Order: sequence, then structure tokens, then C-alpha cells
Amino acid sequence: MDDALECPDESLRIAVQRISKLPTIPDVAQKIMGMINDDITTIDKLEDVITRDPIISAKILSYANSAFFGMDQPTTVVSKAISRIGTNNVKNIALGISLMTMFDSPSMTKILDIERLFNHSLAVGMIAEFIMRRVYPNSGEEVFIYGILHDIGLIALNRYFPEQFSKVIIENKAGTPFIDAEIQIMGFTHAHIGMWLIDKWNLPNGISYTLLNHHTPALANTEREKTAVIHLADYIISERFFPITKSPGYRLDPVALDIMGLSPKGLEELTAKVVAHMISKGFDMCNPKIR
Repeated sequence: MDDALECPDESLRIAVQRISKLPTIPDVAQKIMGMINDDITTIDKLEDVITRDPIISAKILSYANSAFFGMDQPTTVVSKAISRIGTNNVKNIALGISLMTMFDSPSMTKILDIERLFNHSLAVGMIAEFIMRRVYPNSGEEVFIYGILHDIGLIALNRYFPEQFSKVIIENKAGTPFIDAEIQIMGFTHAHIGMWLIDKWNLPNGISYTLLNHHTPALANTEREKTAVIHLADYIISERFFPITKSPGYRLDPVALDIMGLSPKGLEELTAKVVAHMISKGFDMCNPKIR
């Protein structure tokens, strides 16, 4: 997809040439992707796929036993976990875990807190779905997986460009907004390389377009509503709960509000509902994780 390579000075095109062995999508992820749009996937079939991957199984059980899903009695049975969370949610979470952990390796420089990143991404997906149902009640649920994968480019930067990414983090901590630091140091952003990844894996174009402009919905020509929703969800999580980095502030693109038909007062009211929803679900603002 040529649009994914349209960034300043073609820096991304040059950078990705250094990636000699891009991981292929795991068999588990491929099977789950085949189920994403299948509304009649049985719990038994989904359980059979998930239990083949111990990391995914453990995560699904952990979320099923969390306060977020309102369960007091823990379970160690994957089929019961699926029933608690819901088959569609489980498919999206499992796909996100599979894709986000495939870059991990014992020798990888740990610039990012991957656990924190995934909890952030999962929360963005959940909030995006919450917002979508209220602003666009007749729209599909795929925005959940868009939210889970919106920052997958950060993992690629952590894995393949640790030296440059470390400089971005340092510059960000010194007060430069994260996106500006990426452009200054690398010439491209995590959104650019994230879209490149989605394209290489042949995932749906909707994910690519939304991911590319999740910080800049004003630039979105397609999937504008979903891009605006992901942007707003990311903004709320970063400002009200926890950001991925110690950014001096997540810049809200006012065009996102125009796309969604939200006034400043409407944004304030919607944000209050989101925060109340997350807190009611057990999301601890002082110890941010799904637990």
C-alpha cells in the first residue's frame, strides 16, 4: 500500500530495508483472523485455537478473572473465560496478544513496558467501542481491534530501531511531544511503521487507515469516523488514566470532534461517561491495568 510509505524524506522506506526478517503472523493469529467476522464461531472452536498458545490462554484467563469483567469467582477453564468475556472480545484480544508478542525475544532491548502498552491498547479498544456505540450506534464492532492494534508500531520501533527509539524517549522526556520527537529523530512515526506492518501482513485496510491517522484524524480520507473515535479514546486514556510515555500532553485534534459532531460540552459529557464507565469496571487510575 503506497500510502503507508508517504512520510517525510521517504525515511520509512529507507528504514524498513534494515528489517531483514519480519516475523510471519503466527498460526494461532491466522486462525483467529479467520474467525473475526464469523458470528457463529463456537466457544469450543475458539477454545481449541486459544489453548494451543499458553501466553494467550494465560492472558485470557487473567482478563476473565479481573474486576473489569465483574467476576468474583476465578476460573482456570478457558471455555468459561470465553463465556465471561464474550467470543468477539476474546477473538480481538487474542489476535492483539498474538501480534504484539511476536516481536518479543530474550535479546530485545526493553525500552518499552510491553505489558503497560498492551493494557493501554486494550483500554483504548474498550473505550473506542464504548464511544462508538454512543456516537454511531449502528456501526460495527471492529473498532475494538483497531484500538488494540493502534500502537503496534511502537513494538516494531522497540524491536528494530532501539537506538533511535531511545533517543525519541529521551527527547520526549525533555519536553518534546512524542510525535514531534519521532519525526525529528527518525523522519517517520510509529503510526507510519504500524501501517507498513499491517500492510505487510495483509490485514484489513480499515486497520491500516485508522492506525496511520490515529494521532492526526484531520488527515484521514477514509475510515474518518473510526479514526476520530480511536483518536478520542487514545486521548482520554492518555490524559485521564495513563499514557504510554511521559508525554507533555496528548494533543487532541479538534477535527475529530467535528467528524463526530461533538461540541466542547459534548466532549466533556462523553469523557465523564467514559471515565465513570472505566472506574465502575475496576480500572484503577492509580495502578493502571485491567485487573
